[in-house]
Amino acid sequence: MEAAGSDIGRLPEELLAEIISLMSPLDAAGVCQTIRSSADSDAVWSCFLQRDLPQFVNAAERSLMELPSRKARFLRLSDEPALLLGRVTVTDSDPPQMPI
Repeated sequence: MEAAGSDIGRLPEELLAEIISLMSPLDAAGVCQTIRSSADSDAVWSCFLQRDLPQFVNAAERSLMELPSRKARFLRLSDEPALLLGRVTVTDSDPPQMPI
């Protein structure tokens, strides 16, 4: 008998990404290995970043937009809050550690 977790891996990646995007960033980062590729997709992490982020990134933070994925951008802003042309990203003083 197959494990129940393997059945979820049969869902289309777009559907998995939609479901995962409804989770918190911490929960999305900690999903099981079966659906890890869906959880790491830009479609999921776009939901956790401001849609207008590129417009508000100043020259000092251009490297943020050069990171390879939206998950990497989210994790960078979580570790190093930045002033984005008058906007401040806010994180807890002791944010939970997220798996990479």
